[in-house]
Amino acid sequence: MSSTQSNIQNLKFKKEEIVKNFMNECQKVKEDLLKYSEVFIDKNGNIKKFKTKHSLYPELKEKLYQYQNQFFNKIIFESNQELFYFLLYIFKQDCEFKCRFPGCNKLRVLGKNTAGIRIFKFCEEHLKPEYINFYKSYIQKNTEVDSEIIEKRKLTNLKKYGVEVPTQNSEIKNKIKKTWKEKNKNEIKKIVAKREQAFLEKYNVKNPMQAKEIQDKVKLTFFEKYNDYWIKSDEYKLRKEEIQNKIKKTNTEKYGVEYPLQSKEIQDKIKKKNLEKYGTVVPSKNPDIKNKIKESIQKSIPQIKLDKSKHLFKILDINPEIKDKFNSIQSSEEKYKFLVNENIKFITESFLDQNNIFKIKEFCELYKVHPSNAYKILHQLNIDYNKSAGYSNSEKEIVDFIKSIYSGEIIENSRNIISPYELDIYIPEKNLAIEFDGLFWHSFNSKSQVKEYKFKHLKKTQLCEKKGINLLHIFENEWLDPIKREVWKSVLAYKLGVINRKYYARKLRIVEIDSKLASAFFEENHLQGGNANAKIKLALVDKNNIISVMTFSKPRYSKVAQYELIRFASLKYTACVGCAQKLFKYFIEKYHPESVVSYANRRWAFKNKNIYQKLGFEFITEAEPNYYYFHPSDPFKLYHRSQFQKHKLRNHKETKDFFDPSLTETEIMFNSGYRRIYDAGNLVYMWRAKKS
Repeated sequence: MSSTQSNIQNLKFKKEEIVKNFMNECQKVKEDLLKYSEVFIDKNGNIKKFKTKHSLYPELKEKLYQYQNQFFNKIIFESNQELFYFLLYIFKQDCEFKCRFPGCNKLRVLGKNTAGIRIFKFCEEHLKPEYINFYKSYIQKNTEVDSEIIEKRKLTNLKKYGVEVPTQNSEIKNKIKKTWKEKNKNEIKKIVAKREQAFLEKYNVKNPMQAKEIQDKVKLTFFEKYNDYWIKSDEYKLRKEEIQNKIKKTNTEKYGVEYPLQSKEIQDKIKKKNLEKYGTVVPSKNPDIKNKIKESIQKSIPQIKLDKSKHLFKILDINPEIKDKFNSIQSSEEKYKFLVNENIKFITESFLDQNNIFKIKEFCELYKVHPSNAYKILHQLNIDYNKSAGYSNSEKEIVDFIKSIYSGEIIENSRNIISPYELDIYIPEKNLAIEFDGLFWHSFNSKSQVKEYKFKHLKKTQLCEKKGINLLHIFENEWLDPIKREVWKSVLAYKLGVINRKYYARKLRIVEIDSKLASAFFEENHLQGGNANAKIKLALVDKNNIISVMTFSKPRYSKVAQYELIRFASLKYTACVGCAQKLFKYFIEKYHPESVVSYANRRWAFKNKNIYQKLGFEFITEAEPNYYYFHPSDPFKLYHRSQFQKHKLRNHKETKDFFDPSLTETEIMFNSGYRRIYDAGNLVYMWRAKKS
C-alpha cells in the first residue's frame, strides 16, 4: 500500500460536506478567534504569522472545543502545533487551500496523521493514485527534453574526461583549486557576479533553486521516491538508517570494515601520505603546522582590554600593597605592564600546582569568570600549564555523590537510551536520568542560533518521558552554588528512594506564615530560591520546625484561573507523606477557590507522575521553553528574561550603551555581551472546583 493511500485511510476528518458547513460559519469563527489572537499579514495580504495570546490560551482552547464538537467532532488538539494548523486553515482557506490539480478549485483535504494535523496538496477526489500519477506526468512534460540533453552530456564527458561529471576528474579538480588560489578577491567577485547574471538570463533568478522549473523537478523527484512533496521526520529517520546500513555494507565488502578509517590499509596509506607531505605521521606534530595552529588559536582569542577588564583588576582587591603601587604609577603604559606582570605572578603561584595543573575551579570562583574565559586569560598572558588535566568535573562530582548513597547500576554518557542523543547519567533501576548542563556549552549569543538551542533540552526530556524516564537537568550555576547543590542532592536522594527521615502530615499542624519566613525556607529548600512573592503562605510545622510550605497568589499569566499555586517545597533530605494534600485541602476549605492554575518546571518535574495528579489537577498544555541570560564576566548568575524586557534595557547599566530602539531585546542583549540559555519549558495544570 502506498504512503498516500495509507494517509487517506488514517484521516480523522476529511468530508467535503463538513468543510462546506464549516465555511458557512467561518466569518463568525474568525471574529471570535481574533479576540484571543494576533494575525500578522505581509504586503501581499497573506498570513505571515499567527500568534495565540499566551494568557488567553486556555480560554481559546475551550472555545475551539465548542467549534470542533459542532463541525469536526473527531478533532483532538494534542499540541500547540495542531492548534496552530487548525487556525491557519480557518484564516487562509480563501487563498492557499485550493487543490493543486490543474483546473481544480476545490478545497484541499484537511487531515490528520502521526505528525499531527496536515493540509494535503489535493482535494479528496484528486488524492487518488491515478490523479497523482497524472500530475507527475503533467510536471514531467517540461523535463523530458532536459533528460535527453543530460544523457548526451554524460556520454561526451565520459569520452573526454573518463567521468560523467568533469569535476570528478582529479586533473580538473586540481586545476580548479589552482585557479581559485591564483585569483584575487576582486576577480572572484566578478566570477560570482557573472554566474548570477547567467542564472538571471536562464532562470530569471540569482539562485537556480529559486526557479519554478527547478522546484518542479525537485517535487517530481520527491514524488517518485516518497509519493509526497517532503519526507516526514519518522520516514527520514528510517531512510537515514537505510542509507547508513547501505554505506556500512559497501565499506564491509570493499575494506572489510564498516568505516574506511578502521581499515589498516587506509590507516597506513594516510600515514604514508602524511610522512611524504609533512615529514610526520600526524600533521600536527610538524613544527610548521604546530605554529600555524598556535597562530590560529591566538587570533581566535579576543584581545583583552586590560584597562577595562574587571577580572584582571581583581588582584588589586586581593593585595592592598599591589593596589598602592599601582596607584602610585603615573604612566598608563607602565600601569598596563605592572598589572600584567602581577597577574602572571599571582596566577602562577596560586593556581598552578607542582605538576603545573591549573586549578580552574578555584580560579573561576575568585575571578568570577567562566572556564572558557579562564583559559583565554591564560593564553593572553602566555601562562603555560598542563593541558592534560585541570577542571574538576562537576558531572563526576554528581556521579560520585550518587555512588555514595546508591549501590545500583549507573550508566554514564550513553547514546543507546534515547539514540542518537546522549544522556550524561542513567539509572535504569529507578528510570532516572541526569543531564549536567554547563552554562557556556548549552548557551548561545547569536540570533541565528535560537532555533538550534530553543528546544534542545525539551527534546531530550520528551524522548525520556516516552520511555518512562524522569530526566533531571542540573544547570552548572546551581551545582556550583553551595545552597542549590544541597537542594539538588536532596532531590536526587528522594528520586533514588534513599531518604530516611520521614514526617507524616497527620501529625503536623498548619499555620499561616509571613513572607520573610516563607522566603527563608524556599531559599534553603527550593531550586528557584527564596523569592516567595505570594499572598497566602501556608506551612506545616512540627513543634517549632517548618517541614513544608505551599504558597498561593493571584495568577501571573492566566486570566481564566482565580488563584495560582506559586510554590511548594519540603525540608530537604526529608520525605513528607501527605503534606501537599493536607496543605492544598486546607487552602480549598478556607479560601473556596473556583479554579487554581500551576506551572511545573520540566527540568525536574515528571509529566508521567507528579504531585499535581495526586492533588486533583487536570493537565492543560505544555508551555514552550523559557530562557535566561548570563554575562561571561559573572557566569554563575542567571537572570530571568523578565529582568531584561526591552523597555528596561534603555536604563540598565549593562545595556544602555548598546540600546537602539530599532533593535529587538535579543539583539540588544547579544550586542551587550550576554548569552542565552533555555530550560525545558513548563507543564500547565488547572484545578477546578466540583459543581454541586
